[in-house]
Amino acid sequence: LARAEAAAREAEAARERLAAVLDRLPVGVFVADARGVLVHHNPAMEAVLGHPVFRAGGVEEYGRYGAVHGDGRPYAPEDYPVARVLRTGEPVTQELTRYRRRDGSERIVAISAAPVRDADGGVQYAVATAEDVHERESARHAAERAETQLMRVLDAIGEAFVTFDAEWRYTHVNWKAAELLGRDAASLLGRVPWEE
Repeated sequence: LARAEAAAREAEAARERLAAVLDRLPVGVFVADARGVLVHHNPAMEAVLGHPVFRAGGVEEYGRYGAVHGDGRPYAPEDYPVARVLRTGEPVTQELTRYRRRDGSERIVAISAAPVRDADGGVQYAVATAEDVHERESARHAAERAETQLMRVLDAIGEAFVTFDAEWRYTHVNWKAAELLGRDAASLLGRVPWEE
């Protein structure tokens, strides 16, 4: 009996140490058991989501978390990364998801999730991380839009214009340059001039 009590105390101490480590991570952490019941989340998860974490009693309640697809459709409970990991046992890596906050704003969040297996290989838990990547993704989209706009301007000018990368491969050929070179612009991209 004393040995069992000592083992139980050690297991509880190990759980407390793990919770202390998870609570100090700079990314949100969410741990669910095999039924999808939330068993732990850290304070960073609330910061990422912008509201207290709802303590789901199972996968069927995940719709309350507020994830939204890129086209604005809410995630179905079974579509959440943790739910998919619990169902398939396959990890999910850096899935970009929009989360609707209580104030109505949306944030882009990168979710990764992985199974924690028992000794027989069954999925016992799923652990997920969440990182707010809204500014990074917004900046990337803005840069893509700016590049597209610049390429339209360069394509519209009446002078020949080309750009090259560091290895002298064509990265852009406007219509006038293609006309002067006697080639289709797309066929030149990625090629070097002296191989033509």
